Amino acid sequence: MKTVLIPVSKDAPWEIITKSMRLFIKQTVYRLHFVHMLSSISSKEYLEAVENGEKEKVEEMKRLEGEPIHAFAENLKKEGYKVEVSTPMGVFHQKFAEMANEMKPAFIMMLTTGSDNLLEEIMGTNTSYVFENTLSPMFIVPIKSELVNFKQAAIGLELENENLEALKPFFDFVDETGIDTSFIKIEDHLQMDIINDERVLIELGKLYPNRIDHIVHRESEDVAEGLEKYADESGSDLIVLFTTRRNFIEKLFHKSVTRDLILHSKMPLLIYHY
Repeated sequence: MKTVLIPVSKDAPWEIITKSMRLFIKQTVYRLHFVHMLSSISSKEYLEAVENGEKEKVEEMKRLEGEPIHAFAENLKKEGYKVEVSTPMGVFHQKFAEMANEMKPAFIMMLTTGSDNLLEEIMGTNTSYVFENTLSPMFIVPIKSELVNFKQAAIGLELENENLEALKPFFDFVDETGIDTSFIKIEDHLQMDIINDERVLIELGKLYPNRIDHIVHRESEDVAEGLEKYADESGSDLIVLFTTRRNFIEKLFHKSVTRDLILHSKMPLLIYHY
């Protein structure tokens, strides 16, 4: 079975996690792997207790921290889900990214509160760190988003011909969910339209017959805002992005639309790396 990797803590919003899971995770296709995130305080206390050989304290901390998560997992098992729970020790976002790169899950699913201060704008959040340091597809669900069954996806398309095979896992997802798709290209005033639609559509037709017959174009001063506006106007429930890693020099000259949406989007995101 395919694996979905989901970070959780003892105070996780279980109702939102459950609603998010049920948007795309089929019991017959996916198994759930919850990664238990200790708070920085309890993680420090736990490590100190381990180092001091305080076995009773260690077991009690594990029980108190893990109880809500294991109870949640057991309820899901009763519903027919395959569920596993693990608790890595260390700096959580780093350990989680390491686990994801080792396991190569079908999806990572993370809830996010977005960014609400200057430090997070500059340094990023746990979610943006995982995005920047893993290659697995990511479902990112803003906690305040309105969660409804995925019926329509707005796909930000900015791929050259040699990268079009990156769409294959997304079309597999489309077949699993039956979601409708709309392909959109946002152009800002600095962008030159160097990608020829006709040429791209011909190649797409060869690789994915009857999948895409046109690409919608919109202008916007801010590409991320333009994508969100189009998604809202088109009645989409999900924004899909395809992104590639840039080196340090490239990052200096390119604003990351994906990172911007991770920090500020009010709509669920599905992100693929290529």
